Amino acid sequence: MGSSFAVFASTNFGPLPATIRLSEDARAARIGAASMNAGQMEDAIRKDAKNLLNRLKSIKYDSEFVAHIGDRFPHLKLVPNERCGLWYVHPSRRSQGCSVYFKSTDGHFGKWNLSMKRLNLHLLPIIAKDAGCIIVDSTRSGKRFPDSLSKTIPIWCCVINNALAIYRATNSNKSQILESLPWDVQFHSLASLVSKTEHDQIASQILKWANALLSSVDMATYSEMITKPLRPIWIAPDTRYFVNLIEDPSSNSVKRPLFEELDYFPVYCVNASESSGNMVDSMGVKDFCYVQGAGDDHELWGQGLSPQIFWENEERLLCPQVSCNTECMVVLRAILSARRQNDDDVLVPNELSDPSHETLFNWIGNTNIAIGGRRAGKPPLCWTNFDVVINCGAIEYAEMVSAVPDVSNDYLYLPIPEGKRGQRALYDAIPVALDWIQSISLRKFPASLPKILIHCMQGVG
Repeated sequence: MGSSFAVFASTNFGPLPATIRLSEDARAARIGAASMNAGQMEDAIRKDAKNLLNRLKSIKYDSEFVAHIGDRFPHLKLVPNERCGLWYVHPSRRSQGCSVYFKSTDGHFGKWNLSMKRLNLHLLPIIAKDAGCIIVDSTRSGKRFPDSLSKTIPIWCCVINNALAIYRATNSNKSQILESLPWDVQFHSLASLVSKTEHDQIASQILKWANALLSSVDMATYSEMITKPLRPIWIAPDTRYFVNLIEDPSSNSVKRPLFEELDYFPVYCVNASESSGNMVDSMGVKDFCYVQGAGDDHELWGQGLSPQIFWENEERLLCPQVSCNTECMVVLRAILSARRQNDDDVLVPNELSDPSHETLFNWIGNTNIAIGGRRAGKPPLCWTNFDVVINCGAIEYAEMVSAVPDVSNDYLYLPIPEGKRGQRALYDAIPVALDWIQSISLRKFPASLPKILIHCMQGVG
């Protein structure tokens, strides 16, 4: 469970500089707090801290730390972990729009798991090409790292390493070069976050998950690609930097040759947010009430705002003239209203300014099934590519609801809420959708497979 680097310096990553100025919202909270006792005052400030403006300022503040890390490792890609991590990485700094989905629940105590639904194998080519990667996430729980970074990703790294080792040991075409290299199959965790008992319990299940992966995925391509084992390394705003890896004071970045000399590919697990134990104290340091993990569960607080819309309109939402939460809400409503007038498509990230319909969805191999966002299901264009459209909870187009379907196509709406709230509804909807598709296929497409679009509000993101 030892550290990944032996030498640490005293230089800190953060916190980043901030002005000492109270916003109108914060001032009002303090004025009202004058007549309260200490407990009531902190409760009032905590409530104020969760407003939209404080969240957005906290996200912007944390994103500067993430950008700082990206600058220190310029040859590595910044990859946000959905959904929270998307808020902290500016779209221009993402790896070709790439993101990953490592759930914290797969790292919860006693529920450790390698999800076969979320293998994130698309990350391996990025790691192989750049000799590592940087995964960004956050947590609002008050912990130094979310379970996604402290356990789910380390589990994934270890399972990949073990699966590749098993594959090479049983494959007659294994590379002699790879055979001669040391190959780490140990589970690595932070002793400050994962107890020895929990560490050992997780390690005892790695081979089970590795064999499950091997039974589902052909590892041949990945075996050629991943020439070094993966190793998780953790970075938070209070992490001390390794001065021996700094190239020189003028560049302030890490030497790539040193990374090429490592006997592993580093997978940096970056927590964007500070561990904030006292919001009252943070008001005296920053010009807002700092919210740890402010981007988490945005459907509960965002009023229709998404990471993409935020970054497109960051200067408007956080300009100096927006001095209180009420003003921020007014600006947000104006932004969303303009988007509705332009395209009637709110909440859809990663839009192109003038996209062709084919850019709005992705085919799943040769299955005749495609996944897309709301705009992929917009009539009449959707019917040029699909025979069947299944809408998983996205706002319905009026033409789709009111029009009588053509004999060559059909449409099904499933009321599935966005985010975590929709998980149960999604499971319940699967048999309904399967029965409906089977009925449509037998009735209208007995001799061929229909082309099916399955879309939600955001699509594959």
